[in-house]
Amino acid sequence: MLDTYNDKLNGFEYFVTPLGEQMDAKVAPNNNGNSEDFGWNAVWQSASKINNDGWSFEMFIPYSAIRFGKKKIQDWGLNIVRRRQKSGQQSFWQSIDPNKNGFLTQEGMMLGLEDIKPPLRLQFSPYFSYYHEKPEGEKKLERKNKRWNGC
Repeated sequence: MLDTYNDKLNGFEYFVTPLGEQMDAKVAPNNNGNSEDFGWNAVWQSASKINNDGWSFEMFIPYSAIRFGKKKIQDWGLNIVRRRQKSGQQSFWQSIDPNKNGFLTQEGMMLGLEDIKPPLRLQFSPYFSYYHEKPEGEKKLERKNKRWNGC
């Protein structure tokens, strides 16, 4: 989990399974504490490998997949969790007290991230739609020239 604004309220979660499946969520406050939005989808990469001792993974999360401030030096909240479905066991990099509300309030810290700049996020989605219904008796619609947009 990444808390890139270090506000203990908002964060980003990234999940990887031993078979290479990946999932992500955005965490934001609501009336019941924090909620996970699994409808949010970031573009990031991961790889996992099963070996004799268990499995390992790596993640590549580009800056464009997260939001963060424009400060020269930043401190981000971080926690890494290992969940074992079979036994229900969870291990945390920064220990979590189950009697306290919220994971983000108990995260560890990545200190001194320097000179990282938020990327420019532009999206262009051209769209064109045309519909013509020819009433009975109307002549066929004909083009007089072969040009589009004056070209």
